Amino acid sequence: MIGDLLWENSILFERLQRKLTETNFRNEERRRLVRKLVARVNRSVLNHRRSLPSCIVPTAGGQHSIVLPSGASRVLLAPPERPKDIYAMTDGGKNKEPKENLALPRGRKKGNSDKRFVQPIPLDSMGRPIFPIELPGIEVHCLGEIDNKRPGYHTEDLLFPIGFCSSREFAAVTDPLHSCTLYTCTVNDNGPEPKFEVSGDDNPAVVYSGRTPDEAVSALVSALNVALAKTQTLPGLPVLPPGKGAQFFGLSIPTIHHLIQ
Repeated sequence: MIGDLLWENSILFERLQRKLTETNFRNEERRRLVRKLVARVNRSVLNHRRSLPSCIVPTAGGQHSIVLPSGASRVLLAPPERPKDIYAMTDGGKNKEPKENLALPRGRKKGNSDKRFVQPIPLDSMGRPIFPIELPGIEVHCLGEIDNKRPGYHTEDLLFPIGFCSSREFAAVTDPLHSCTLYTCTVNDNGPEPKFEVSGDDNPAVVYSGRTPDEAVSALVSALNVALAKTQTLPGLPVLPPGKGAQFFGLSIPTIHHLIQ
């Protein structure tokens, strides 16, 4: 009787081992196929990229460089820059204390803002975003570098990384009724506070700038209203609501905000 039970248990154990092996094999095959599919999708996305703004030019090293309105140029880094460690190690590394006189960016409020949808984006083999990042209505070419030391480069809800660059299509100031143009939005180092600039491919010599995204985009809206007034066909655009400038730049889009953090 005992021998029969042992024999039956050994058969059941062997079957269980076989099933586990088959399951592991199928899981590994599924992961391999998913990786292959993701790689194919990434290649397809790269092959269908839209043309870059006129101020962004490829360099010899395979990267891209943005020519700022001031004439200076900046290489667009592929991986997003992460903030440096804002703590000084003390007591042999047992405790962490904030450095003195260091302005720390305030975290976003908990609540509904943390539940916003973050859209999946293509990643390379190292898990880094593939630039430009294409989102509905906007492309991000560089996430920039976070400055933790100057309080003017962040608010309670947003971060303003130096070198951030995005582009989107909007009504052209030269012909707002019949054509659109590609606008390039950049965040530049301007001492204690950043400088936000918007320039259109229809007239790159004209730059709309401000101390905040709202100021820069409001300057663009004002120029469009002047152009619309000359046509005497349509009424002017309404006053820019607060916060819409950051949305125009892409800084408040949940996916981009998540990557910057």
